[in-house]
Amino acid sequence: LPITAFLPGLKLTYCSNCWIIGHTKPECKMNPRCRKCLDNWEFNHRCQKPILCAQCEGPHLSTSIECPVLYNYRITLKDQVKKAINDGLISQLTINQKREATRYVEDGRFETKQINGTKQAWGRQSKSTDRPQIQHENENDQIGELVCRTKNILDIIRRMELKMDSQVLKIDILEKRSALNKESLIDLAKFIQQLINTTLEKKNKQQLQSLVQQLEVFKENVSEKFNAITNDQPQEQQQTPTSPSLQPNSNRIQTKSTTFNNKANYDRMEQDSPISYVNA
Repeated sequence: LPITAFLPGLKLTYCSNCWIIGHTKPECKMNPRCRKCLDNWEFNHRCQKPILCAQCEGPHLSTSIECPVLYNYRITLKDQVKKAINDGLISQLTINQKREATRYVEDGRFETKQINGTKQAWGRQSKSTDRPQIQHENENDQIGELVCRTKNILDIIRRMELKMDSQVLKIDILEKRSALNKESLIDLAKFIQQLINTTLEKKNKQQLQSLVQQLEVFKENVSEKFNAITNDQPQEQQQTPTSPSLQPNSNRIQTKSTTFNNKANYDRMEQDSPISYVNA
């Protein structure tokens, strides 16, 4: 079957305000009316009357083909258009019978080529022998690029895992130190309470010396626990597997071990405590 162009029909001119043919809504001077019953249209309008035509007042819509006025208007409009075309008042659009088809070329652009009767249908041409090779090379390049991106993503994931492990170790150490501080403060409060009671009651020197010895033992235990918590961090970091693709940099977080100077802390306690006067 031959391919023919679609010629649209004539458009009917009617008003969507009053539903009368011959003019449009911007030219209308009437109030808006209902499309069915032709009553004045309001926001909460509900049709309670039968359907009425604005052209012939018949029981059909104003734009229905059943309306004789509308049918005659269509025929008259068609004849008027033909007469205007014959008189040269209006010009009809011309259709180009020679169409152009597009074919795909190797560089990715589209090239237009006119189709004649002597050439193949749809402008087909023999395929080039170089196209499979070029396509294979492009696929190899894309695969190589995907492999490189995958390696980079894996490297980033390994670094994130190492950072997360380091943060987990730090949080664990902070929790242990917090619990140890809480226990130490409770024990220290008990020693201070006993020391105050002994001082106020003016008891013998032996009880004060026993309290001093208990405080010294308490101090050594706390120092050993803190040092044990601090020394656990480097050992756990050494046991953590490292990625071979990671390079050492200056931005890596270095943990600082906290050590306690037992002698300095003991001298400070003797200077601040009233027990030194008793020992002297």
